[in-house]
Amino acid sequence: MNSTKLRSITWLGIGVAVAVGTQARAEEQSYYKGNSLEILLNKPDNTTERAFCAFRSTAWSGKSVAIEYTLVGTDKIVPRLRVTKQNWNLPVGQTTNVAIGTAWAGGIQFVSKVVGGDELYGEIPVTAAEDGGGFMVTTILGTAISTNKPAPLAVTFQGNEPVGHVPVISYADAIGLGTGFDNCITALTQLGPSLFASSEASTTSPFAEPPIQSSGTSRQQSSNRSVMFGDARPAPAVSPAVSASSWTFEKREEDWGDTCFLKAKQGEMTIGFMGAPGQDFVGFVENRKYKGVVRAAWQVDDKSSYMSNGHPNDYFGWYGFTELGTSILDDAKSGKQLNISDLDDYPITVSLANSATPISEFQQCFGNSPAKEEVASKYPVAPRTSPNRKGCVLEVDGKKAIDGACHWGPYGDNKDSFVMEGNRYFAIISISGSSASGSWNETPGSTHAHTDLGDLKRDGKCWRSKTVRVCPGH
Repeated sequence: MNSTKLRSITWLGIGVAVAVGTQARAEEQSYYKGNSLEILLNKPDNTTERAFCAFRSTAWSGKSVAIEYTLVGTDKIVPRLRVTKQNWNLPVGQTTNVAIGTAWAGGIQFVSKVVGGDELYGEIPVTAAEDGGGFMVTTILGTAISTNKPAPLAVTFQGNEPVGHVPVISYADAIGLGTGFDNCITALTQLGPSLFASSEASTTSPFAEPPIQSSGTSRQQSSNRSVMFGDARPAPAVSPAVSASSWTFEKREEDWGDTCFLKAKQGEMTIGFMGAPGQDFVGFVENRKYKGVVRAAWQVDDKSSYMSNGHPNDYFGWYGFTELGTSILDDAKSGKQLNISDLDDYPITVSLANSATPISEFQQCFGNSPAKEEVASKYPVAPRTSPNRKGCVLEVDGKKAIDGACHWGPYGDNKDSFVMEGNRYFAIISISGSSASGSWNETPGSTHAHTDLGDLKRDGKCWRSKTVRVCPGH
């Protein structure tokens, strides 16, 4: 990238995501619509267009910037960039560079072509795609729409075009965007068989002799590799040494009490999970030469991946990853291998053979149900503070989760968001005048607010809907 031509990406205190162009599409299905952004699925009515899921902004007049996760094969999705601006008068057919990024996840550049006088359409360069460009875009968006201190996002152009700063979204929109995008990607994937012809009977076999390939052919195959939304990059085949790995369960006393460990050896490294009743669930990697904060995807086979920031732990001497959902343990019990892929593309692959029993022992020791995904990059974390009020009520579907003492106070730096905590339950409430919205942990003792409470209306000192009542007490 020519630093003299491409303006530096600047990071401001702004929250999320991106948007698509305003041109008409054959069929658009909305999966979430917030104050400034929406998620939609575009279904083409001809073979010249592609189906895609997109973030679309409605906050700007006369311009938009978009990431479209585009279906280009039966099971292949790639991210692409679209930027529009009224009266741009760009030279059709020429190309330029556009970059997006956040301070936490870094940035990535798109080579964008002028497809109309007011529109740029960009693809990730082949060189970047080989290094996980799609993975990078997903990571950038993941940090930008996080409800737990979202990272600022900026869009940068060549020439004298000013840096584009994406509008801030509310906490409720962040929850809705994450859920809506997940559902949109699922629907997009299901369109594959109907939009692309099924392949003929395969002429290849894992038992046949491999073809002789030139270095050029090998490079071409690598550059066309698919990077799915939220998935880790493909890991190398499991070696005999990896297959021989065995998982063990251990329970021992630590400074805070009895602690549960599930781990396996991989050469000089140790990979595993740690937890204690009432404590966070942690994945860890020991004796791996990471540097600084490590952004990595944890994934069992082709199941959903879990994005997490790893930090060095002085107490244990390992890298701990606390943003994992405990449901990865259920995946692992019936899985074949665990893959941990960081952005520098140094994957770890560990066999899960004979792991079901120690995993079950760990789950029983930990005492947390794995039924709910509790991803900290997507859901807020329980503050764990002492009660300061009486007469609090959190009632959902006729059941009073909190009925009595609770803590009620501001949540983070947002003066309009409050946390309510008591009886091992907590809820995050975002108040706007006479209305509110929020989410709660649903499972007692669970550390993340993974369940939506919906829209609430003020009723005296309380906020309520048909199924929810929240009263802050006195």
